[in-house]
Amino acid sequence: DKVYENNSFSSIMGSLLLDPDYSIMLKAVQDLGIDIGLQSNGLDFTIFGIKNDQFINIADPNSATRKVSVVDFEPDLSVVYLEVTGDPVASNNRVYPPLGSTNPSSSDVDYVTATLNSIVLNQIVDEAVDLNMDNYYQARSGEYLYVSGGSNVAGGGDIFNNQSSQVQSEVVAENGIFYNMSSFLERPLSFTYGALEENSSTFSLFLDVLNGAGIVLDIEGSDDKLIGLLNLQKTWTLFAPNNTAVAQAISDGVIPDPDPALLGTLTPLELATAKRDFLLFVQKHFLQQSITTDGKTVGTFSSLYVNSIVNLVNVYDEFIIENNYDTSSLTLKNPSTADIVTETAGISNLLSKRVVIHEIDNYIK
Repeated sequence: DKVYENNSFSSIMGSLLLDPDYSIMLKAVQDLGIDIGLQSNGLDFTIFGIKNDQFINIADPNSATRKVSVVDFEPDLSVVYLEVTGDPVASNNRVYPPLGSTNPSSSDVDYVTATLNSIVLNQIVDEAVDLNMDNYYQARSGEYLYVSGGSNVAGGGDIFNNQSSQVQSEVVAENGIFYNMSSFLERPLSFTYGALEENSSTFSLFLDVLNGAGIVLDIEGSDDKLIGLLNLQKTWTLFAPNNTAVAQAISDGVIPDPDPALLGTLTPLELATAKRDFLLFVQKHFLQQSITTDGKTVGTFSSLYVNSIVNLVNVYDEFIIENNYDTSSLTLKNPSTADIVTETAGISNLLSKRVVIHEIDNYIK
């Protein structure tokens, strides 16, 4: 047991320390080593509490298919038992570690710890949250939460399922507010490819570009796919050109037609050239930080497109981001000329795993 000083109980950690219904969340916060930081004065934190009996049927943050539920735990929390369903490998659908284990395997315990820690990180925001201002806030997980209506909070998966968690009560601490919630906050359920595919009437040509670039990877047991270009330890923004924008890029000769049937007729050299052009096109549309239309995130950000190499170091294209909360829009500008490069249009703030997607109706040159 960890010993805390008296001032810990007046901090936002107080609710976790004093209410045994939050013992699993408390253990995760301790395992992550963030309990001391959450007691800091001079900073505002927000915690959306997840009680022991609310760890039910949550999408595994590190899987495309699995769901997890806490089914039991030892009184001292030395072992928490996590049931897994939905894994494409049938033998993996079981309780980790098996109930009643006298000597649970370290791999089972480590999996449970990592999974619970990832879930809890999605419940903590490193700033004050205004429940009365419909807006996006980034959780410690790196994913975004949407707060609306004075009491509703939704993760990307909640938004996809047209649902939200409701604030039941609040505890005002010296360094933030702890909210007792009706349920957990679900992370985005789809990777970027899947999110685009769910909106294929808008992005079918860009999906063809991704496939044509040869950077799409299959996920066992899932119809979703990974984009091999992205390191999902980081977060990203995709300014996704819609079908009109991609058609214009084809017409302008920037990329060839990505129709798979047409690509199948190319010579090996022509196909290699097409893949290169598709890849460069894709790189221009990813920014190396996730950005929503929260009206707060502004500045200069790098894309994935390398425009030069200086002293063996990649120099990426950069854009100034203007973020308009009132119109729920982003504007990209050239940092040298301040000319507008593109603006968001249509679908905006589409939350996928580690990537925020915004539609644009012209392509980035």
